[in-house]
Amino acid sequence: MIALKQLATTALIAATLVSVTGASAQQPPAPTSTLVAAEQQVRNAEASRLKAFLDHDVNTMSALMADDLIHTTSTGKTRNKVQFMDDFINRPTAFAQFVTDDMEVIVMGETAITRGRYHNLVEQRSYGTPLKYARFLRVWANRSGSWQLVSHQATEIRNP
Repeated sequence: MIALKQLATTALIAATLVSVTGASAQQPPAPTSTLVAAEQQVRNAEASRLKAFLDHDVNTMSALMADDLIHTTSTGKTRNKVQFMDDFINRPTAFAQFVTDDMEVIVMGETAITRGRYHNLVEQRSYGTPLKYARFLRVWANRSGSWQLVSHQATEIRNP
């Protein structure tokens, strides 16, 4: 069952990449300098997203989220952009700490994948432990010169 879910997730990510980029096997690779610049832009978008979480910056968060966003939390809850922003606005989580422990960025044309590990500490939580470790996989799309988050998937893990 778990292997089937992993296969379905992999197929969904591949389909998202193809639909977002119109990717084909015939695309020539981008020049290295272009990839380096795009990678830095994606890293900047990731940093802006994290800062918006910590500062509860609704405008920045909304601008970074694509209208066709699919956001899956570490508990398995899936939300679209409207649902995500509703939660962000009306049920803000106060983080005492939110740290990206490691992150790899892979740029493929106008699409980028970020994957890595983070931990966060919620200031007050009435359930469970306030400290969480998780792995993440995010898909970003460059739309009209701005990187927007198209898909987010987090999986809670034990302290590595």
